[in-house]
Amino acid sequence: MRSTLAALSLLLCLSACTKATVIGTACKTTGDCNVKGQVCAPGQGGGASICTHACSSQSGETGCPVGFDCFPSDATLGTTCNKAQYEVTLTGAPLLIGVDCSKNDSVCTALGSTNAAPSCRKLEDPVKKMPNPIDPAAFCTGACTEDAGCPLQFACLTDYDSVKKCLRRELCSECVINDNCPTDNPLCIPTKDGASHYCSKSCGKGGDCGGIQNTAFICDFATDSTGAQVAACTHRYGACVGKGVVCDPCRSNADCTHAGNSCYANVATGEAFCIKGCKADADCSSSTVPGVACDNTDVYDPSKNPGGMSNEICNGGAQPGLLSCWQQP
Repeated sequence: MRSTLAALSLLLCLSACTKATVIGTACKTTGDCNVKGQVCAPGQGGGASICTHACSSQSGETGCPVGFDCFPSDATLGTTCNKAQYEVTLTGAPLLIGVDCSKNDSVCTALGSTNAAPSCRKLEDPVKKMPNPIDPAAFCTGACTEDAGCPLQFACLTDYDSVKKCLRRELCSECVINDNCPTDNPLCIPTKDGASHYCSKSCGKGGDCGGIQNTAFICDFATDSTGAQVAACTHRYGACVGKGVVCDPCRSNADCTHAGNSCYANVATGEAFCIKGCKADADCSSSTVPGVACDNTDVYDPSKNPGGMSNEICNGGAQPGLLSCWQQP
């Protein structure tokens, strides 16, 4: 009788005492995960497969626990909660990447990070072609090989010193979910063709997309990464990167693929677009934007327009002397 009761108790315990497969539990197939909604997905950066669940943000009902990021480790599964591939503190905050180093460069090497190249990342001095010694937004960063090695609001990119490191995402940065985007441009919205997404912000009218973002952006409806329809500042081109021809939008020189083209960021208008040197309007004919001309002395006579641009640059601006491709007339 006792043996029968013991056997029955064992069976009941096997069925009712099985530990729940918390997110991060090792698995081989989804069948190994015993919590409803969980799947077995490969870890970030090719890591071992774990039980996890789908997510569209870091927080909320289907958010991710401390030390895990909402990230696409498998294209067929979309975004799932995955173990962070960078060092974190006990609270889940990045140990190194993003720490303020504006007042002391040595902060980054004193944090105890095992990253191969901890450093204080400062903006480039465009004249001296070196880090600006004073940068109130300077932050600690480190070496990386892919986005999985960086916190969500950072991407693994080649910096101006030709070194790959975790850099902050900003307006127009490529993204997967809203949590990838910075607080001043917190929406991840799709390109016009739906092939990718970029960071932007909400708006109520066209003027909300003005200021440094200017009229390259208009206020229009879009669907963010959570599936919510929002009024957002969308690029008039339909994307933040084009085909690399003159006046196509860009994020870096690598986006301006046609010979002689480079990416120019106009701080005055907030645009970033491909430009090239020219001698005549015909040199700018590859552009898909109407009205692009060679901004030279034939167009802007310095004696008549003292404030005009310097010569020999392909320009799509409607106003004399304004280097712009999307500025409205």
